[in-house]
Amino acid sequence: MKLIVTAIVLASLAVAPASAATIYASPSSFTLATTNPTNINFNGILSPGALFAAYGSLTVSGITFTTPDAGVNIDLTKADFYPAHVYPGDFIVNSVNANANNQVNIAFLTPVEAFGIYYGAVNGGGIGTFTLSDGTVYQDTSLPGLGVLGFAGFVSSSPITSLSYVVTNDSWIAESLVLATPANIVSTPEPGSGSLILAAAATLLCAAAVIRRKRRARS
Repeated sequence: MKLIVTAIVLASLAVAPASAATIYASPSSFTLATTNPTNINFNGILSPGALFAAYGSLTVSGITFTTPDAGVNIDLTKADFYPAHVYPGDFIVNSVNANANNQVNIAFLTPVEAFGIYYGAVNGGGIGTFTLSDGTVYQDTSLPGLGVLGFAGFVSSSPITSLSYVVTNDSWIAESLVLATPANIVSTPEPGSGSLILAAAATLLCAAAVIRRKRRARS
């Protein structure tokens, strides 16, 4: 009986899915949960005197920004492009288009376990949805409008390779990201170790079956 219980425990360890990321809605709470922050922004990319520049794809410090919408560009925009709504730094926004909803995809060249993003929208008040490669989904149900930024931080026990930010009935804005290291890293089994655990569980189950047969033969 003990062998069977042990085998079941080992098998559950091998197939247990990685947990979704922990979400932090403020920079201060994210800072407490992480170490070694690195700020990634869009400052210094625009040519002197330029107010904006259009990109089909933009890569900054190993992070690539794209949009899946045909005919829509990523507009890198000066912080004071809207004089009455000045941002802390230069930002990106989808180009003007007729789409009701707009999306930006963000891919990390090197997977991360902790990152934050300062985001917003043009009109504000709509819904913004973040979907991470590890399956985590976070929604801001009342997006900030021009000149105001929201923040979402994510800390995961498994590497995050990408995310999407979808805005409903509005245009998305991203001002900067923060890459960091989780303060408390929870280790997860390597793919190879999962196979070893399953093999050990199978061996224990076979041993339990042999023991049961011997006991029945004696009786």
